[in-house]
Amino acid sequence: MKVQNSRITMFVLIGLLFLGISSAYAETAEEYCSSGNAYYQQGNFTQAISDFTKAIEINPKYPEAYVLRGMAYYKEKDYDKSWADVHKAEELGFAVSPEFLNDLKQASGRDK
Repeated sequence: MKVQNSRITMFVLIGLLFLGISSAYAETAEEYCSSGNAYYQQGNFTQAISDFTKAIEINPKYPEAYVLRGMAYYKEKDYDKSWADVHKAEELGFAVSPEFLNDLKQASGRDK
């Protein structure tokens, strides 16, 4: 019975690794974005920002990482950094959600 339980535990752990990549195991910009998104969904915006920043360091032309980091900065009420990331994503050709832009405008008291 112990052998079967340990095998089940091993398969569950392997499955969890495939479902969500921990930033400790991330190597590509996409993996860091995936990990950052998981942290964002959990409300851990500080770790999300860290992972999105790592994604940007790996690929500075990855607009989704800027938008996602900008959204995390927004949640942290760091509107200047949020705006900077929104502008960078737009500069890279990303169409930022009008709803998010409207929320950021209202929260920051700025137009751009």
